[in-house]
Amino acid sequence: MPRFKIDDVVEINSVIHSKHTGRQGRIKTVIPNARGKQTLDRYVVLFNESEEDKFWDIQLVLVFPPVTGK
Repeated sequence: MPRFKIDDVVEINSVIHSKHTGRQGRIKTVIPNARGKQTLDRYVVLFNESEEDKFWDIQLVLVFPPVTGK
């Protein structure tokens, strides 16, 4: 079972460098690993209406409560 679900607000952490490190966005798509390895799940994160990128499970941290305006 994936750790995050659609519309969860997440922050991109610095485990694997990305141009989005430190940014927050919403989960748009969940791509579970075919073998059920949660750490290998992928997620499409939407940052705004036209900017999105894919991330591994270990690159994401759930934001609770969600912070708006970032």
